[in-house]
Amino acid sequence: DRPLWLGARYRGLLLPSFVMQFVGDGGTTAYLPGGALTLTKRVGRGVDLTGALGVQSYAAGPFPFKPAGAPDTEWEIVESNLLALTATLDVMWNLPLDDAEHVTLRLGGGVGFGWAAFGDLVRTQAYPGEGGAGDPDTYLPCVGPNDPAGTFRYCNQLDKDATRYGEADRVWGDGGARPVVYPWLALPQIGLALRPVDELVLDVEVGASINGFLGGVGVRYEL
Repeated sequence: DRPLWLGARYRGLLLPSFVMQFVGDGGTTAYLPGGALTLTKRVGRGVDLTGALGVQSYAAGPFPFKPAGAPDTEWEIVESNLLALTATLDVMWNLPLDDAEHVTLRLGGGVGFGWAAFGDLVRTQAYPGEGGAGDPDTYLPCVGPNDPAGTFRYCNQLDKDATRYGEADRVWGDGGARPVVYPWLALPQIGLALRPVDELVLDVEVGASINGFLGGVGVRYEL
């Protein structure tokens, strides 16, 4: 019989500001914690499949952001307290580093999806603060249309901006930016499996994904 392990893992995502700048201006560097229950099955010589069900935080901000190339009047203050439920499948190849397989190098990747089931994404129009126009890190959230007085170019009441005064944003496909279901792809994933006793495995991992750079630790017990 091939081994079967039940486990749990912590996985954090580091989302650098330059990743956000692929689609817009501004952004921030955020660290996003998450965790999951795992079930790992040896399916071939040195190949493991790991299914995981978990939760992932996407809480970040507040930070300034606007679409790439948009005028200065389009800056917004963005804040998220989203929490997603996740389902992933990892395929990992095991390369033992000693004859007893107490230390194993693991290489592979993962696919899956997340469902942003809880929380909100809030986008609030912003106007220049003490740093003046062109310094978005000092921009302040608008209270309402032309509020404070004289900010009508930034704090406007155009249809597309009418709800962007501290209200929860609409979802993708309905004029908003809040995700509902989104893909997960991680490649590569690199890890070490440490087996202090026959039935117990400790995992550490690093990698890259479309959601940020990942790092994590986990524990598995052989059933």
